[in-house]
Amino acid sequence: MQTNQQDIYKTLAEETGKSEQTYKDIGSFIFRETSKMLKEPTSLILKLKGVGSWHLRKKRMEILVSEFPERGLVLPRENFPSDESYSIYVERHKQYMNFLERLAEYTKYLEIKTKIRKKRHESQVLLQPTQGQDERFKSS
Repeated sequence: MQTNQQDIYKTLAEETGKSEQTYKDIGSFIFRETSKMLKEPTSLILKLKGVGSWHLRKKRMEILVSEFPERGLVLPRENFPSDESYSIYVERHKQYMNFLERLAEYTKYLEIKTKIRKKRHESQVLLQPTQGQDERFKSS
């Protein structure tokens, strides 16, 4: 059974003698910052201590970038029926620009990964079978 976050706030407040609102504020801050970190990633791998890590997927970023209507352009407020629709558009535009940066990082990452793989294959010792009964393989 999972514990509700409200129960955790209440229990902590009783144990420490501090205000329950303090713990609610801390929880809200953590959830808000985690959400921001996931919506606007600063690197290809996002790590949250005690929780785990998230790896951005190239395919998902490419889908979002390709679906964005006016690539790279910020449309004026007059093109939108309400302030809410304009603010949603601005947020998506920020996400679009952020993902373009992450895709550039991803390209560099793949280049480095390819170079490492190539060097590893060049320096790898291959084993070849022999005809002898004592040794099944010998290094080249």
